[in-house]
Amino acid sequence: GTADVARELIPDIRVVNQTGKGKGNAIKSGAAAAVGEYFLILDADGSHRPEEIPDYIAKAEAGYDYVKGSRYLDGRATEDETFDRVLIVNLTYFVANTLWRTKYSDIGYGMFLINRRKFLDMNLRSDYLELEYELAAKAVKHKLRTVEIPAHEHARIHGESHLSYKHDGWLIFKTVMVEWLKGLIGR
Repeated sequence: GTADVARELIPDIRVVNQTGKGKGNAIKSGAAAAVGEYFLILDADGSHRPEEIPDYIAKAEAGYDYVKGSRYLDGRATEDETFDRVLIVNLTYFVANTLWRTKYSDIGYGMFLINRRKFLDMNLRSDYLELEYELAAKAVKHKLRTVEIPAHEHARIHGESHLSYKHDGWLIFKTVMVEWLKGLIGR
């Protein structure tokens, strides 16, 4: 019902329908339809803080191509974690950072701002929650000026997590390994 609520609040809003399924596909569809130099991803479930947007914009104005939110910098936190999620996320970050030789503190946080042209030039293939991992890997390969900034994740107000450990966990693991094996980064 996000589009209906948006139309009710902003009657002249432009709603873009995605070309397939999944969060990654929605992001790619939005990027293709966007008109600005940068675009920002903000989840509609109420977990991301719109009041942090000026921090992202300030980093873009300072010359960064890719500004990632991180729940794990400067004492920031998340109100939306379970023990099994923490375990899987930390294991994934450890493996990705080790293989890719990166130092990301929060690869999977979904709020980010990125240069639209550079995003489109990466030709991302991911259609689900693994998109953030492919994007993080390819940002290194494409030498994007990247910075992580502190972000606070609220407990979601609407809906529930779509993360499936079986489906998305496999896609995320596969993405980490494929990007490493392709020799795109970490060598």
